[in-house]
Amino acid sequence: MSIFTAVLISSIVLSLLVRLFIEALNISALKKEVPDEFVGVYDNERYAKAQGYLKDSTKFTIFNTVFIGVITILALMFGFFEKIDIAARGFALNPILTGLIFFGIIFLISELLNLPFSLYKVFVLEEKYGFNKMNAQTFIGDFIKSFILQIVLGAILLFGVLYIFQKFGFPGWILCWVFMFVFEVILIYLACVNYAVI
Repeated sequence: MSIFTAVLISSIVLSLLVRLFIEALNISALKKEVPDEFVGVYDNERYAKAQGYLKDSTKFTIFNTVFIGVITILALMFGFFEKIDIAARGFALNPILTGLIFFGIIFLISELLNLPFSLYKVFVLEEKYGFNKMNAQTFIGDFIKSFILQIVLGAILLFGVLYIFQKFGFPGWILCWVFMFVFEVILIYLACVNYAVI
């Protein structure tokens, strides 16, 4: 294992521990009774339901985070990302397209790993508390639309970043920051316009 890999794994573990500590504090702070400040405004039943959902959803988030973290660490330890890189380079394309293929494969694997968690959250967790408004058809439709949107936007952003680095080398990170900032501002603007229209 290289020093870089060891440092990266240590960073992931540290991040996970901090995240778990914060979530544990959040769970410990939950109370079944309505705080005095909200007595008469929020009834006990609704409050208990909200607290129950928050507790269960936080536990679910912890499990999901740990699972993805462990998978990522194992992938680093066993050189999985290196194998993806070799596979992407096997197409013998230019560096930008090779980078798009590399991250595209990782994105696809990530989506497949997260799919069972999304299904559980919608059809088990949210269904338990009466928050689920989806059926199988709407879930599949939303998943496909989200999947396509992430591919399009991600490809545009990644293409820009890879092009800048290829064109300007390491100093291009400043231009990458500017590009990503402008890209994000445009997305926020479009989202606001779309929300206003709706």
